[in-house]
Amino acid sequence: MEFILTGFRQTLSIRHYLFQVIATDRTRHDVSVDADLDLMRRYGISIQEMPLLARRLLEAGEEGVTPADVVVFSEQDMVGHAKTRNDARSAQELRRRRPVKPPSANRPPEPPKEPFRAI
Repeated sequence: MEFILTGFRQTLSIRHYLFQVIATDRTRHDVSVDADLDLMRRYGISIQEMPLLARRLLEAGEEGVTPADVVVFSEQDMVGHAKTRNDARSAQELRRRRPVKPPSANRPPEPPKEPFRAI
């Protein structure tokens, strides 16, 4: 199945992402994925991310998608996405930290500096 975003509309704090579903036999039907904007803000999901997340939700359950379905991007889905995103950021932060290099064993230590004497 293919999922093509055809647009969106908004009713109060619910955004409806409209998709056209193209089945393997090339028949087409429409599906809507609804997402609550307040929950999106709560879990740090940007509006720009949501169409792709809605498509992934459809792809995950594509066998059960029927004509004129309304699929809800639930709070549980948002929590799962936020956790995955935070885990990826934490792993990235760990990779960014550079290990402290131990002093080279081949280089002799520097001689101690003389204390400053006032004249």
